[in-house]
Amino acid sequence: MTTAVRELPAARQRESVSARLVEFTGKAPVHFALILISVLWLVPTVGLFVTSFRDRQDILSNGWWNAIFTLRFTPDNYIRVLTSVGTTIPMYQNFINSFIITIPSTILPVTIA
Repeated sequence: MTTAVRELPAARQRESVSARLVEFTGKAPVHFALILISVLWLVPTVGLFVTSFRDRQDILSNGWWNAIFTLRFTPDNYIRVLTSVGTTIPMYQNFINSFIITIPSTILPVTIA
């Protein structure tokens, strides 16, 4: 019994600069469209992030895009949430409840599977 040996194709010769440029410009519209979609997709997330660091009066008075120019940011919203000021159930209790539900509901199906 004999085995056929296939020859590997020779290494690609270097392409000329113009050939690479043509290939790049052929793909440029696709790259541009992907970048544009990515930026549009991220705009709401950036807006929420910027708004989370703004004072309530600033949030109600103008849009988040204005906050980038005024640079009046504060961590008070996060402090209020984590210290649970003004609520009956502290935030750490919500984290504990999440773990009580999440850990068994993950371990049980994995164990059964």
